Amino acid sequence: MVKKELRVHVDSEHYWTDSKIVLGYIANDTKQFRMYVPNRVQEIKNASSQEQWNYVATTDNPADIASRGANIDQLLQSTWFGGPLFLRQANLESYIDKHKIKGDHIENDPELETVKAMATSTIPKIQMSSRFENFSQWKDLTRSIAALSMLPKRADNKDKKVTLADLSKAETRVIKVLQTEHYADEISQIKCQKRVGKKSSIFKLNPLLDGSGILRVGGRIDRATTLEEVERRPAIIPKDTHIAKLLVQHFHEKIHHLGRQSTLAAIRSGGFWILNASNVVKNLISSCVICSRLRKQPEQQQMGQLPPERIEQTPPFTHVGMDVFGHFMVKDRRSELKRWGLLFTCLYSRAIHIELLEELTTDAFINALRCFVAIRGPVLTLFSDQGTNFVGAQNEFQRQIDVTVR
Repeated sequence: MVKKELRVHVDSEHYWTDSKIVLGYIANDTKQFRMYVPNRVQEIKNASSQEQWNYVATTDNPADIASRGANIDQLLQSTWFGGPLFLRQANLESYIDKHKIKGDHIENDPELETVKAMATSTIPKIQMSSRFENFSQWKDLTRSIAALSMLPKRADNKDKKVTLADLSKAETRVIKVLQTEHYADEISQIKCQKRVGKKSSIFKLNPLLDGSGILRVGGRIDRATTLEEVERRPAIIPKDTHIAKLLVQHFHEKIHHLGRQSTLAAIRSGGFWILNASNVVKNLISSCVICSRLRKQPEQQQMGQLPPERIEQTPPFTHVGMDVFGHFMVKDRRSELKRWGLLFTCLYSRAIHIELLEELTTDAFINALRCFVAIRGPVLTLFSDQGTNFVGAQNEFQRQIDVTVR
């Protein structure tokens, strides 16, 4: 604006500031600042170049006089009216070189955008029980474990087959792996002949270790000779595990999809104590297709909106529904003949009118309809199915209307 108003040719332009930080902002090409600073710096760079900006000492800056305030005597002795003395020197470049900024003054500036990069490396710990999730049946899991454990024996005897003892050992291995991952602290406490801590989820079960290292439920029925050992001391199975779901599914199918209580009893008799077993069994039964098909209540069809003819307040037999029922055998002298009933019902009042049909023809229906209209009065709407006599009567009425119109 100044250049435009003076109408004088200007060879060069210089901008001065006593803020080293501002000069650092303008000269910066690498660092990233918060949103306010880059926008203002971009405006400066659009209107000027970096080489035009220079540093002026605070003592030589006339702008400080206005910003800091001065009395009349100080103002007369200052450079406010005449400007700084170095501008009148012939060699301006010497002053610029003398006060050139060296170094970066924005290293610790609060407007700098801080970027933190964190690199972490973890080695995933693969749990053995995660391998069990590849099986959808308890039998398949135990057979696979048993077959895997027999590989060294089959090297010598290829005809070796899986026995019940091998399956029992496989079940023990699976349960032991599962308990080791979920109850490692409890097992170590019991091995040290200490009592399980009260914060443990199995504290109330009074757990103990058997000779195979399996955590079992302790109780007061150890002397019950009529019960087997697995029934007196069932193995503890943690809830929300794949093994718990497999066991519930196995015993539920074993008892042929009986209810929840029967499934729970089968699990306990099988020698397993699943924590929160009632909810686990409930969830499995609710998703069991066979149980849903056998016991689930039939779905109720949602009824649609009634037509206007059913709810409008109209005289009887204004809107009528009709259908044929029968046949009935009647006697005429010594002959037995077939007869049908033509039922008319008022859609609003549900009143009934019945006419007799001697045969299922269009003419017989039209005669019965005339009798009905003669007794009950004119009908506004007739509803029926696609019976041949009804369709034939409709075509006949339409033909008569067309002839009349012509």
